[in-house]
Amino acid sequence: MAGITAEAAINAALLGSSGIVLMAVGSQRGGGGETTPTQSSGRGSGSNRGEGPWRARDDIDGHAAGKELRFPHSRHTVSGSGTGTAKAKNSVIMRGQEGEVARDIEGIAAGRAEWSKSLSRYRINGRTYGIEESGTVFPDSGPHIVNLNRVEYGALREVVRARGDISAAPRLTRDPKFVENPEAIEKALKIYNGIIP
Repeated sequence: MAGITAEAAINAALLGSSGIVLMAVGSQRGGGGETTPTQSSGRGSGSNRGEGPWRARDDIDGHAAGKELRFPHSRHTVSGSGTGTAKAKNSVIMRGQEGEVARDIEGIAAGRAEWSKSLSRYRINGRTYGIEESGTVFPDSGPHIVNLNRVEYGALREVVRARGDISAAPRLTRDPKFVENPEAIEKALKIYNGIIP
């Protein structure tokens, strides 16, 4: 584990038995964890990306028809998860893939996506999306979209708030739901560092 810093070793010690795993994950950062991720307005507008909303054709199948489609709420991005609410099921777009998602939404609006009535989902480029009544799109599954349970999303929120520094996230070492689920912290660190878990 060449390249492990003293700080990383201290962080690992703080986490006890899960520390070695997390130390190894931390060593895979490659400097990527310090990059400031793309910010989102939290309104689901996509306007900070210079794109959207996307007006969907009236004649397409499914819930998008005729709606103004908006980029997913910021809670579905890595940076936005720092202020997001953990739900029973959560999905997060891996950092750097926001542009691909924007192009998928454009494709949905243009009628290029496959609509699954049984799932109430659009499929395009291997990814699936749902549409809220308001027109805000939410990612469901597929390449560069990660699904998390409530504890995993909560761990990601703590990691993002601490900018990847476990020693600055005391809840991860004290809150029983994290202490008893070290794999959730490992998954959160991977996502933060741009590694698909």
